[in-house]
Amino acid sequence: MTCEIAIMNTRGIALAADSAVSLGDGEKVYHSSDKLFPLAGTAPVAVMTYGCDALMGVPWEIVIADYSSQLGNRQFRTLGEYADDFFMHVEDSRLMFPTEIQTGRFLSHARRIWSKYYAGPWREIMANPPKRMKANRARRIDHLLKLLHADHKIWEKYPPINRAANFFYDELEELGDVSLSNADDIMDEIEKDLCELEEELFSTPDLPFGSQLPEDLREGLRTTLRHFLLRGAFGGGDDSCIVFAGMGTGEIFPSVLHYRVGTMMNNRLKLLTLDEDHITPKITANILPFAQRKMIDLIIEGVHPDLKSRLPDLMEQCHPPRRKKNRPKDEWEDVSPMSEWETTPTDRFRALVDSEAMEKHSAPIMAAVAALSRQDLAEMAESLVHFSRFRMKFLVNERDTVGGPIDVAVLSKADGFIWVKRKRISC
Repeated sequence: MTCEIAIMNTRGIALAADSAVSLGDGEKVYHSSDKLFPLAGTAPVAVMTYGCDALMGVPWEIVIADYSSQLGNRQFRTLGEYADDFFMHVEDSRLMFPTEIQTGRFLSHARRIWSKYYAGPWREIMANPPKRMKANRARRIDHLLKLLHADHKIWEKYPPINRAANFFYDELEELGDVSLSNADDIMDEIEKDLCELEEELFSTPDLPFGSQLPEDLREGLRTTLRHFLLRGAFGGGDDSCIVFAGMGTGEIFPSVLHYRVGTMMNNRLKLLTLDEDHITPKITANILPFAQRKMIDLIIEGVHPDLKSRLPDLMEQCHPPRRKKNRPKDEWEDVSPMSEWETTPTDRFRALVDSEAMEKHSAPIMAAVAALSRQDLAEMAESLVHFSRFRMKFLVNERDTVGGPIDVAVLSKADGFIWVKRKRISC
């Protein structure tokens, strides 16, 4: 994990990032990683990365350097155009991301998903099946189908990825009503590999499927892979987040664009827009923490996020049980806040906490940020990351995943990209 921050007002934007990178399950942490990069030379555009430190096995610093070298002196009118051009460059790079690497990564995700959600739970039941399944092949297959259908309902709750319209589907309205021809083409290209994976994961000595599963199971498994490619659900430990910050030639004030990036298949990234923020004449300041953000939120809102999330539950515990409407008095019972249409005391309390945090803490801080010089923005950004690093260092119940030197940069319309503080590399 890491701690990164963007602080911006009408004068410019300051970025700060620590240097910690954790390996494995966070047991080993190094403090020499680069996470803040200029994107377009001295132009006021930069990127920060966190999560996995590589894209499809290629370190982010190489991916960004490769893009910057081919960008040359070209400039774009908006920050969004820089981001689009960057992602198109990544998708077009056969040198960094050859087809065989893309296919291998996709198959590893297929193995992970099918094993974790279907083959694993199914084999556990088959090891000691209920009596009605022991001698009934159809019921065993039906149980696996039920696992698939239940999981598909979960996948469908996730939003479509950004580029589904240009990737698999002819148009993007309802995912179930549009053409899947391009997705089917991709499945056809690796059909042999998928069949081998199916046989490995799902065939058992007492229920051999031979070279193929029943057709309805095969289609269900492929539907899962379509959902994986088309829905904003990530996993497997190789997804990253990337933050674009700055302004294009046609923009006066800075913006921040926040994306999540996953695997790549058929030369298209799995890409999801998480958020975007813009400075305008009406919105003159903003503080945007990324990754480890709890201590920064504490400073901005005046209450720790964990405590804030617990306050409504604590308040609910202090109230006596409430009676549902039109029930006799002897039928008192606990009522969930979501079980009645009217606003509950817990809802009102939550709204009051949010209002108090905004009025007494966030608004005064934003008013001060709006008046800061670019140098002050940089000092504030570094201080907030340092504060998060200090907290993580001394908490016994948290891993020390924020640390190392803090890189700081300032971007402005007048001066472009300027390093304020950058760690030295010694050989």
